[in-house]
Amino acid sequence: MKMMGALSMYDLPGVEADVDILWRAIAERIDAEPVRQRPDDLHHYWASGAYLLSQTCGFPLVDELDGLVDVVGVFATDVSSERPGHYRSVIIAPLEDNRGPVAMNSWDSLSGFVSLAWYLQRHAEGSNSPRPEVILTGGHRHSLAAVASGAASLASIDAVTFDILSRTEPDHVAKVRCVGVGPLVPCLPLVTPDRSAIVRLRRSIADALDDSGTAMAQRNLSITGFLSLDRSDFSGISDLIASARNFLQSEGS
Repeated sequence: MKMMGALSMYDLPGVEADVDILWRAIAERIDAEPVRQRPDDLHHYWASGAYLLSQTCGFPLVDELDGLVDVVGVFATDVSSERPGHYRSVIIAPLEDNRGPVAMNSWDSLSGFVSLAWYLQRHAEGSNSPRPEVILTGGHRHSLAAVASGAASLASIDAVTFDILSRTEPDHVAKVRCVGVGPLVPCLPLVTPDRSAIVRLRRSIADALDDSGTAMAQRNLSITGFLSLDRSDFSGISDLIASARNFLQSEGS
């Protein structure tokens, strides 16, 4: 049996080998061939159901994948101690203030768009404050680079991504400062289109993380464990998305 799937959300330069190690350890525990895909179009891939296990963002989970996938759980991380299995995005700015546009990876990102809008709403100078200009970068790494170069004045970066980049791209991280955080939300969901596989996958993931052979990979990926969560644990995200769209997303975006 082949274990088709993708753990693409933190498959960043410098830690690809760590993701592969973790993937193989999970696959071994369900007697599956560890075929790990790196799809170009993740949204099409997630909706296709042509995999056994993948990792998505909370935004598409509740916005476009509702009814198509079931939540297996989340990786617990060491980036937040407020509530197990949850995190806050990191709001970054250049070392010197500027009035440039804000950088965002995409309009369908919980950490990049929704968390940024949540932060801006709480720091808007009055109800008539103009919406900031937005530049879409296509990824958190690119948003970080835009802020580091001064091309953007602000960005919201997924906390695990920022933690990984602090180790793998310290030169860029050294050129930004953290000015705030986003809302507390569940970590990125591990999902499956096969409801019957949930129990087996949960056991396999937990066992893989207990294996000393994956310990270094887990540290490099900021993983501290696995928590079984359900779709209901992500229900509050829908309200955050609606609020973010109303505040930040202009017509035609």
